[in-house]
Amino acid sequence: MSGKRIVLTSDATMMSNYNGGVMLGFAAILPASMIQERIFKWLFCPPVEAGPDGSAILAPCGMRKVEAALLESGFSRDEVVVAHPDHLEKAIGPDTEIVGIGHDDPMGKIAIREIEEMIGRGAPYNRTKFLELLCHPLIKEHRPKVVVGGNGSWELRGENVGVDLIYLGEGERTLPKVCKKILTCEEVGC
Repeated sequence: MSGKRIVLTSDATMMSNYNGGVMLGFAAILPASMIQERIFKWLFCPPVEAGPDGSAILAPCGMRKVEAALLESGFSRDEVVVAHPDHLEKAIGPDTEIVGIGHDDPMGKIAIREIEEMIGRGAPYNRTKFLELLCHPLIKEHRPKVVVGGNGSWELRGENVGVDLIYLGEGERTLPKVCKKILTCEEVGC
């Protein structure tokens, strides 16, 4: 598999329909040590369906807006995919140049680390899953530029987690220009 040029994705805590109850998504701030992963997935964050090509059938609205903006700016459907996090092997390959990750709380700061320390049970699921995604073997192997955006991307300032660009802004408006600059090795000032 050669991979798509631009892969948009997120971790399992963001790519879920939360069993039809968006409030169940807040369970992602629970410490991962408190509940077994299979129960967490079944009860709180079941994975969305994937297409045969590994694309996510459902995805966060902001990610779909970015996908549409990339397509409208001249990228082709053959270059861009919203990939299901459990099927990245169908999306990331040697031709992948950018992996865009959208997230609302990548480092689990909504839960506030003080709470985490008070209960002493470890990192929340959303941070654990986000960091696992960054360490995905195909991202490590093919070394695309990793761009993180979304409401919680500010949480990554000062964090050394292997992100090439923290994108703060309205992705559907300016991210296509940023991607074009990345692809032509121009300086990106975000």
